[in-house]
Amino acid sequence: MKAHPEVSIVIPAYNEADRIETTIYRIFNEIKSFEFEVVVSEDGSTDETPLILKRLKKRFGDRLVTIHNRRRLGKGGGFLRGVEHSRGRYVILLDADYPTDADTIIKIVKYLRMGYDLVIGSRAHELSILDPPPPPLRKVIGRIFNLIVRILFRIRIRDTQCGVKGFRKEVFSIIGPIQFLSFIFDVEMIVKAQIHGLRIKEIPIYWSGKTGSKVRVLRDTVTMLGGLINLWIKLPRYRKISREGMKHSGE
Repeated sequence: MKAHPEVSIVIPAYNEADRIETTIYRIFNEIKSFEFEVVVSEDGSTDETPLILKRLKKRFGDRLVTIHNRRRLGKGGGFLRGVEHSRGRYVILLDADYPTDADTIIKIVKYLRMGYDLVIGSRAHELSILDPPPPPLRKVIGRIFNLIVRILFRIRIRDTQCGVKGFRKEVFSIIGPIQFLSFIFDVEMIVKAQIHGLRIKEIPIYWSGKTGSKVRVLRDTVTMLGGLINLWIKLPRYRKISREGMKHSGE
């Protein structure tokens, strides 16, 4: 691929030997509406993931970019490193199990083309299709978590943690460095985007909850709640940095 693609689909991957090959083939076989590249940010896997990616790289050439991190960066860190190596005007965050469909990704790109800075796939949207529906415990914990997010940060987004999001590439330079590189990175990006007055759109999606998820609901929820409190403590500083940046840009 000589010219830069319009879209970079960035996939953080850790020990995804059982499904990364299927995901890559599905993406290239199903998406035909725009020029894109797939950037897999492999996060220090200890299984066969690096070898599988090496084989896939030979098959897809420049359309597949593979990055190997020697130490674990976390989902957020892996994604942001993938963004650094992406060439597209728009960036799609996609979980390694490809829990959505091509129509959803195409719809996200459509809204980015319309001028939105951040497009969030939402499992909580009343028009979303969840196949199958989430287990009751996970659904309740998700609702409580997002209620806390909305109260702490005064945002209207109902599903900050969905692994399908789209960004204008420039968003990452506008919002500045991301400090929380675990699962809280989604919330930090959304909060900073809102502080900077960026255009955010939450849309319905198709979501297929697959087995093999690496999210451990109870333990990870406790960790994420601690991260939310730390992020909330830093909120005044983020707002100050944003005001100072807007002041300098207006001079």
